[in-house]
Amino acid sequence: MKDAVRDPATGRARWVALGTGEVDLPGQLRALVEDGYHGALTLENHYTPPGGRPEDGVRESLAGLRRLLEEIAT
Repeated sequence: MKDAVRDPATGRARWVALGTGEVDLPGQLRALVEDGYHGALTLENHYTPPGGRPEDGVRESLAGLRRLLEEIAT
């Protein structure tokens, strides 16, 4: 899983922390639940926060994934 926003001027994607971009992650997660999926999810970290390290991006994205999972569970 990864998330991004599109730059309106260039049309290019810019990586962001999971759950903060334009990808319909709640919809994808709900579809997995509805399909009875019980496998693994992979966090693909392409995001590094400004002034931070790749590990910081992983922590932010993992926190975002946890929020998304809590959101779809309710």
